[in-house]
Amino acid sequence: MTALAPAELDVLARVCGTLAKSTLIPRDFQRSPENCLVAMLIARKMNEDPITLMQHMYILHGRASFSTAYMIARANASGRLRGVIMWQLTGSGDDLQVEAYATLAATGDRIAVSVSLRTAKSEGWTKNSKYRTMPELMLRYRAASQLIRLYLPDVLLGYSTDELADFTPRADAPQVVRLESSPVDDWESALATPAIEATPDADG
Repeated sequence: MTALAPAELDVLARVCGTLAKSTLIPRDFQRSPENCLVAMLIARKMNEDPITLMQHMYILHGRASFSTAYMIARANASGRLRGVIMWQLTGSGDDLQVEAYATLAATGDRIAVSVSLRTAKSEGWTKNSKYRTMPELMLRYRAASQLIRLYLPDVLLGYSTDELADFTPRADAPQVVRLESSPVDDWESALATPAIEATPDADG
């Protein structure tokens, strides 16, 4: 992604000023044009729809983090895999183990990462109560997020995932807005400004 020209940044800033007034975006972005602008720039870098990205983005300790479900969906749609990420479960109790696996499209190599409930306990992950009520699902998400970080880091672009975010809806959470096309051009048209010509990111 190339750097934004001052005129482009000005357009985005004005779009974000309008967007921050909406109640159809998560609270982290309401009344915060600055957060909206950062999310918009991240969306450009990830070649993602800004609204979709905001609905799955969480600001934790001042850093952007995404729900694991979103990153799994992004990995599955990346074209890097032959098929999608799958899981295999073995054992029970503390010996419950989940392997996330997939096949690389370019080479046909099988990639896999396994995590167990015993490991989750030793690492302190089970402080999250969801590991007690739905351990299989949490281990699936943990294994998949590690698989993506290890083998598909460009899908994450250095950002982290948050398993708990998938199970803890915001109190103010709106209906998830899913748009088929990027709204940037539509917003710019509504503001009667020239459209920004986005440059697709090579890692998107």
